[in-house]
Amino acid sequence: MPRPTYSKNGLTMKENKFVVELIKTGSATEAADRVYEVKKRSHANKIGNQLRKKPHVKAAIDRAMELAGLNEDSFSSYLHRNIQA
Repeated sequence: MPRPTYSKNGLTMKENKFVVELIKTGSATEAADRVYEVKKRSHANKIGNQLRKKPHVKAAIDRAMELAGLNEDSFSSYLHRNIQA
């Protein structure tokens, strides 16, 4: 099995993609499903929850939200507005 490639921020390419998809969708399960292409939704849920608990991934999520000008409350509002559209 090939070794993962790491980016400058210390995340693997898939972890980076997970962060981007999480910000887009607001769902760790959906983000994991899109990035890891799992067969069962329950597997995506487990992967998403595991990734969100990793300190370096959590820091990247926090940083991405900060760069987007979002906090937990504004992120929820942002998602609600975009889901309604």
